[in-house]
Amino acid sequence: MRVTIARLDSEPPLVIENADWLAEAFFAMDPSGKQGGFDDRAHDSAPTRIETKDVDAINGTMRARSPQKAWAALRDRDLPWLAGISREWDLASLDDGAWRTDAAPALEEALTQLLQKGRGISVSTKMLHLKRPRLVPVLDSLVVAQLGSPMPSTPAKAVALIDHVRRVINANVSVLQEIIEYLGLHGVDRSHVRVLDALLWGSHKDSWIAPLMPLVARWPGGAMT
Repeated sequence: MRVTIARLDSEPPLVIENADWLAEAFFAMDPSGKQGGFDDRAHDSAPTRIETKDVDAINGTMRARSPQKAWAALRDRDLPWLAGISREWDLASLDDGAWRTDAAPALEEALTQLLQKGRGISVSTKMLHLKRPRLVPVLDSLVVAQLGSPMPSTPAKAVALIDHVRRVINANVSVLQEIIEYLGLHGVDRSHVRVLDALLWGSHKDSWIAPLMPLVARWPGGAMT
């Protein structure tokens, strides 16, 4: 299976071959995708509150380095801006109108509240993905680089990059759905946005999967470019 990702710089699109294999390898071997890891934590995370265990989750298998004290002002209370992000919103199915009118402003408000010392774009989107795994991509440095973008410096720029991710998902929705169904055969249930995140991160030369790519390239009919 092939996924093609439009980049925001002048470089050609990123083409990921054997995307089904890469996704399977990522969720089988990366600590975040294993049983008890970050993806499992998303299933029992409080939808409108940030708790100590949530900070532990992003600092554990998602490799964040955000101290508990950075979350003290937000922790263990209902957050109206988090409640304002509907749990029904899915980046793969939001139309342009719903995105512009509802989801994008809600995400910008959430990121405005989140972005502080110890809670940068990468950390903040990890927390938001934990809370809304069908809507918010994890904008860590490898993912952002694969999209051909600098790391966003403001909430508005982060939301604009998430909108680009939404368009990438729309352009690849059929193959991403096939990958989701393929993963389902192995007992893995992930959203479109999480699968794309895994593909972007895993296809970067600095990911832990990179040393395995020469082996994939020798498989008949498959390679990653």
